[in-house]
Amino acid sequence: MVWWGSGLFGMRYVERLGRKPTLMVTGALYAAGFGTIATCSSYPALLAGRFLTGLGAGLATVVTPCYIAEISPPNQRGSLASLYQLFCTLGILAAYGLGAVMGWRELAAAAALLSMMVQIDIHKKYICRCVNR
Repeated sequence: MVWWGSGLFGMRYVERLGRKPTLMVTGALYAAGFGTIATCSSYPALLAGRFLTGLGAGLATVVTPCYIAEISPPNQRGSLASLYQLFCTLGILAAYGLGAVMGWRELAAAAALLSMMVQIDIHKKYICRCVNR
């Protein structure tokens, strides 16, 4: 249900905020959601974390292909957009593989850490670019 909401209204936020700031919001939603899941102590907290990660996933589904299409050269645009979907599928496969050897809390903590690392890199590049203008 969250995916439908962010998918239907996600482009509105993409157009208002821009592609890269929307990617930053998506990463923040992932980090907050997976952090909530990793540290939850009740069922409502688990559902809140799932809600945040679902919202982030739906928004990422909207903004990432737009961002890839805008930054890629025209002769590579189709292959890069296809690689996005391939890497989404490989990420799901990796999550299943890691889930076989890790508990769900550890898997959620690893996902939160990974999304925070990506966020730090995006923020650093975005802030440096804005300051150097």
